[in-house]
Amino acid sequence: MSFTDFSSLSQLIPFVISIIIYLKYGLDNKLKLFMMVMAVWATSEFISLKIVIENSHIYNIHWITSTMMILYFFCEISGISTKNVFFLILGYFLFVVLRICFMGNFFIWDMPIVYVSCYLIIGLCALTLIKMVNDEVSELFHKPIFWISSALLLYFTSTLIVWGLFDRSENLENVHFMENVYNIHSVINICTNLFYSYAFLCRIKENS
Repeated sequence: MSFTDFSSLSQLIPFVISIIIYLKYGLDNKLKLFMMVMAVWATSEFISLKIVIENSHIYNIHWITSTMMILYFFCEISGISTKNVFFLILGYFLFVVLRICFMGNFFIWDMPIVYVSCYLIIGLCALTLIKMVNDEVSELFHKPIFWISSALLLYFTSTLIVWGLFDRSENLENVHFMENVYNIHSVINICTNLFYSYAFLCRIKENS
């Protein structure tokens, strides 16, 4: 099996653990919401990767939908007012609409949408982690939000770098180089899913 195969299968780990923890200990609203985010992300990614060659607009839909879900998740955990949540998500949606209608082609991979999505999520992850730096290290490592934010920061930072490399034609000509880059990204995705899994396992610590 390739790194990509292991990367795809690793998404099952946090799902299985989250379901077990939910049935045995229950989950708070934040973790329930993140379960929904993971479900939307994994499902839309699976569908888009299966048919992305013939239907690149499906991959764009995957990014847009998943990003809006993650934005909503961070707005909920950070205590941002409903009004500000609405304007943040609306602002992103309007950018996407303007990009599609006037500047891009929805039926090919739209890199600016990917870049903006990554920058927004990286920024929210960083802000969330900065707010937590005053906590004791021992307490920090037992907080699910710390592991979720760290995982998302790791994944979307690496994704931003990978797509930046893919966007350069001279890199695309070096097949071996890009295969190695994508393999590294697959390993990072596996680590990300392990972080998600530990975030749910922190729920056991809270109940002990």
